[in-house]
Amino acid sequence: MPTNNLTPVNKLIKLVLVLFLALSSVFFSLFQARADSDGIAAVVNGELITLKQLDNRIIALTQSNRILPDVDRGQLREKVLDDLIDQELINQAAKAKGVFVTEAEVREAETNIIKKNDITEAQFRASLAHTGFSVEAFREGLRLEILRNRVMGSNVMNKIVITDSEVQAYLNGEGSRLSPEGGDGRLLRMILIPLNPRNQEASLTEAKRIKDEIESGLSFAEAAAKYSQGPGAANGGDPGDGVTVNKLPLPLQAAFANLKPGQPSEPVNAGKALVIFTVAADASLPPSSGGNFDPKTKETARRSLERQKMQQNFTKWIDDLKRNAIIQRR
Repeated sequence: MPTNNLTPVNKLIKLVLVLFLALSSVFFSLFQARADSDGIAAVVNGELITLKQLDNRIIALTQSNRILPDVDRGQLREKVLDDLIDQELINQAAKAKGVFVTEAEVREAETNIIKKNDITEAQFRASLAHTGFSVEAFREGLRLEILRNRVMGSNVMNKIVITDSEVQAYLNGEGSRLSPEGGDGRLLRMILIPLNPRNQEASLTEAKRIKDEIESGLSFAEAAAKYSQGPGAANGGDPGDGVTVNKLPLPLQAAFANLKPGQPSEPVNAGKALVIFTVAADASLPPSSGGNFDPKTKETARRSLERQKMQQNFTKWIDDLKRNAIIQRR
């Protein structure tokens, strides 16, 4: 029976999911070695993005099971190339500002992640292995994330202002909690089923059976408590990290765009486990009588609005970089 207390195994599973969701779109830069003989996929302000880079990233995505099998390959190729162009623009902006990330800073960030998750370094490396990451790939992804956040600092984060009236309106359910500019900010819930390496087909059959049971009337929260072997099983499948749809890789975001609260997704292969997702209802923050809310609830709402505005500003900033750049797609 699932409990709220995370065992070391569940802590590993939780960290696997966090890494899977947060880093799947950045670590593939490790595969981006350039060669003069490569064909050219795009040119960004004179810097080349090669076909080899593009193909290697798509191969890595496919082999790591981080895309759904029925995703249109042409659309995937375009989205991956867009991601590479964005990353090149961020790298160029960092270079222009003299922003860089040292090896010591990457190691410090890695240590903080280990401490935050209350696990040993050996457990951390085991969790990386579960996601298909090498230590080198993880550190490169971490470096890119730190670099992006630093470049964003003055252009994005410092321009965010959340007023008390915006927080109150958000909590009152006035206006949408989804931001068209900032992406899909709905909170995710999940059911995790360990993948049997000796009989993956049996694991998939079991996951589909659970999905069918939910569609036949069992609530997602009840199914999570009954079947999930991951974090938040006893809390409706809430992993507790404020994971939203827009933190998923782009193909999964598209697949979940029309997902309704409580509706189960198709099982997603996360490496060592199958995950069934749903989204929380819009009223995910608890109201109190008379429209008054406690300080903790207000702070949660404020952070959610900050994330949405940060994504909006980041999207606008990238769009501005693109408008001022010379980009040739081949």
